[in-house]
Amino acid sequence: MKIQRQDLSLSIQRIAPGWRLGHKTVASDSWQGLTAATHDVGILTDADVSQIAILVLIGDSCAPAPVRAALIIKLTAANIAHYRP
Repeated sequence: MKIQRQDLSLSIQRIAPGWRLGHKTVASDSWQGLTAATHDVGILTDADVSQIAILVLIGDSCAPAPVRAALIIKLTAANIAHYRP
């Protein structure tokens, strides 16, 4: 299962209303249950058009794609929470 770009954007909209996410996720193939790399880079934009760049690099993971996507969402949400006054 691949991590879907739309799923990440929709998740951000649910946990951080008013924020938009433009991003790209790439993942290597898996071999014997190990995915060598999952990377996501994005620009978060809030309602007043302030922007945050975020890069998440996950390496050598045995976790399935939905678990890796959840980690990307959790890290993105933590950045939003830190940025908000």
